[in-house]
Amino acid sequence: MYFNDIFLSARSYEQLEELSCGAALYLHRVDAQLLLEYGFIAQYYATPKYVITSSGLLYLEYCQNELKKEAQLRKEQRCHDWALAIITALLTAILTNVDRIIKYIATLLSNIQ
Repeated sequence: MYFNDIFLSARSYEQLEELSCGAALYLHRVDAQLLLEYGFIAQYYATPKYVITSSGLLYLEYCQNELKKEAQLRKEQRCHDWALAIITALLTAILTNVDRIIKYIATLLSNIQ
């Protein structure tokens, strides 16, 4: 099963997280249907309670890893943005001073003639 092809609603995801605590929970048949189809939950004996399966746990782990990857990418992007801003500021400062130095030298040369 390819978890990257599965998108759960926020409600279904929250229910799956609640079930990951190990308890058997009551779920409405409609709410449980999609999770059952994916094999993420199983009915607890002949009751309206459900428990998480190993596939459900793997899916949650996959989602958490994806969230960590996204957070890492955002962090790297922020670092890149800061580095770019710092380099731009330094280059601007250098070019501004070079311009001043060139003007100063031109002034000195014009005074010599």
